Amino acid sequence: MAEEPGLDWLVVLRLEELKSIEQDLLLHGDDYKQLPNIRAITEAYRMGELEFSSTLVTYWSNGERISEPGKFRLKHFLSVNKRYNGHEGFWVEGVC
Repeated sequence: MAEEPGLDWLVVLRLEELKSIEQDLLLHGDDYKQLPNIRAITEAYRMGELEFSSTLVTYWSNGERISEPGKFRLKHFLSVNKRYNGHEGFWVEGVC
């Protein structure tokens, strides 16, 4: 496991997952344009700007965080997803 000094163990585990997702996208293609989100989320965790939570989510679009952490609510998700062209370049971080 990669060293990530000073980070919570759950964040370190999430960073490993994100690294694996990034490698898979690089290898097999990024049809839904997720690489900018993966890289921005990874950086946010490393900089301490994002904490891993099993109860809260953040929304991301084209490498930009577009929401503060909040509980996942389907109606809100559908609204935000539609507003940000959700089939491409849209990510929900923290969904377990």
